[in-house]
Amino acid sequence: MKYLFGLILLNLLPTTVVSPAVHIFSFGMCRSECLERNKDVIVRKFTIQNSVHAALCFNLTKFISANKNPKSFTLPYICNPTEGKWKYQPVAMEDVETYDSPCPPFKYKADIRSCPAIE
Repeated sequence: MKYLFGLILLNLLPTTVVSPAVHIFSFGMCRSECLERNKDVIVRKFTIQNSVHAALCFNLTKFISANKNPKSFTLPYICNPTEGKWKYQPVAMEDVETYDSPCPPFKYKADIRSCPAIE
C-alpha cells in the first residue's frame, strides 16, 4: 500500500510543483539571444508586472570619471513577453551601474536571424 501512495505522490508532484516553477521562469517571446546579438552578455534577467527586465553588460576601454576606474557597466532593457521586442530603458548617467571586473564572455548563438530589431 505504501508503494501505491508513493506512485500517487510522484504523479502529483510534477503537476503541483514543477508547473508553477516553470511558469515563474518563463520569459515568453523575450529571447536572450535577441538582446545579446552575439556581442554582449545579459548579466541579470527577471520579470516585473508582465514585463521582462534585463541588464546588458558592456566592457569599457577608458575611464568614466577621475574617481572610478570601472571595467564594465550595465544598461537596462525591457521586453513585453507577448511581442518579444527589447527596448532600451533610459537611465540617468549617475544611475548606471559600473563594475571593477570585465563582462563575462558571450556564448555564440547561431539562431539570431529571426530576432526583431532592438528599439
